[in-house]
Amino acid sequence: MKTKIGTALDPELLRRARSIATREGKRLNQVIEEALAELVSRRSSTAAPRAVARTAGCLKLPKSTVSRLLREEPGILGR
Repeated sequence: MKTKIGTALDPELLRRARSIATREGKRLNQVIEEALAELVSRRSSTAAPRAVARTAGCLKLPKSTVSRLLREEPGILGR
C-alpha cells in the first residue's frame, strides 16, 4: 500500500517532471517515485565508503604488509 504525502516543489522542477512524465507516458507520481528511489539507492550505496573514510588509518601497518594482505586474501580485491 502506498502512502500519500504533500510537498511543495519548485515550479520549474515540477514543470520538467511533468514534461518527462508526458514524454514517457507515465503518471507524474511514477516519475517522482522513480527519481526518489534512485536518489535513496545512490545515497545508501555510498554508506560503505564513508565508513572506510572514518576508519582510514586506524591500523598502523606498513604499506608492504597491507599490500601483502590484499594479495593473499581472496575476494578483497574482487578476484
